[in-house]
Amino acid sequence: MSNRVLFLLSKGVSHIGTRLFTFALSWYILSETGSGLSFSISLLVNYLPRITLSLFVGNLSDKTSHPNRVLVACDVASAAVCCLPLLHPGLASIYCAIFLLSAVSAVFDNIIDTHLIDLVGVDSGETLKKLTSSAQFITSGVNIAAPFVGGVLMRLFPVQMFAVINIASFLLSAFGEIWLKYRPRRRGDGARNAGRGQRGGRAVLSYMFGQKKLRTFFIADSLGNFCFSGGVNVALPLIVTTTLGISSSGYGLISSSIAVGSVLCAMWRTKAPGDSRLQYPFLRLGLIGG
Repeated sequence: MSNRVLFLLSKGVSHIGTRLFTFALSWYILSETGSGLSFSISLLVNYLPRITLSLFVGNLSDKTSHPNRVLVACDVASAAVCCLPLLHPGLASIYCAIFLLSAVSAVFDNIIDTHLIDLVGVDSGETLKKLTSSAQFITSGVNIAAPFVGGVLMRLFPVQMFAVINIASFLLSAFGEIWLKYRPRRRGDGARNAGRGQRGGRAVLSYMFGQKKLRTFFIADSLGNFCFSGGVNVALPLIVTTTLGISSSGYGLISSSIAVGSVLCAMWRTKAPGDSRLQYPFLRLGLIGG
């Protein structure tokens, strides 16, 4: 139980600093440049490493026998990257910091998700579902609170202060991850998983598109995320800051409201972890989304 709590605390602390930092960078870019292109470039350099590295980090994750060391190294590297805006303030260093943080995060997320089943204390499928639901609840809660708090703090502190907060959160998270306990994998598991990883992307896509329900989910989810990113992640911040002239605290409150639905869903999944079906209510969700 303490091992699972330590896992959740480490992940939560890290996410708090990251969410505050990314919010501050978004507001800084919008307020300083007033350019939708500059803001879109920041989103591009944030998502691009995740897309490209996802094809390769799977093999690294399968071959890792000591996930603690990799997780700690990722957090320390992220803390070092956050020093860039402190040493060389400017748009170029911010883009570079966003890109490097995203690249490190792609490795971190893959390692922590792959080895979650090996975490001491996760001894059943139900326990695993409860842990992932609790982690999602913490993540969504931070997504609500951090923009609002960040919007208020932006009126008091410069953007460099958020880099310092993020550095501290990464180092605290790394300290907690040192003490996480993982069960050793059996010999040969890494080799078999690495072999599967080499087939990786094509095998997963082939299986996904071969299953009707998964194919429908994949297409609908991709289209929904594309529209959400274009309409909310890009257009909304630009309208709020440049057209309406809303303050940083108002922008933070608007950003916080977006994650409310994720928290409600995570609360439901935490209370009913075994009630999971592949059926996806596209019609109802589509009407709500419309």
